[in-house]
Amino acid sequence: MSNEARLTVYTKPNCPMCKATQRWLDKNNIPYITKPITPDIAQWAKDNGIKTAPIVIFNGNDRTISWGGYHPDHLKALKTTPPTLTEVAQQSRKSAAELGGGEENRDRPVEER
Repeated sequence: MSNEARLTVYTKPNCPMCKATQRWLDKNNIPYITKPITPDIAQWAKDNGIKTAPIVIFNGNDRTISWGGYHPDHLKALKTTPPTLTEVAQQSRKSAAELGGGEENRDRPVEER
């Protein structure tokens, strides 16, 4: 992956899932930017079905993939060089299906056009 961070992790104070996400990214040498969750970001997340922190947003190829919470399976898709949005989305959907959520799982990545 290039040194340019295409991943933003929006966090809230004292959030164990936020810290776990950051530890995973650090351990795997994946560049990211950390920002606090603001009211605007919280509203955007709510509008897109994301209910938990951290709010993770991956930008690339003129598209965005996002999810909420600590999801190592989603993060593993970022380890490919370079990660593709298709790989991130496929891994996320596979995980949702395995959890019984299928396409209706509210924690699956949201693709914006």
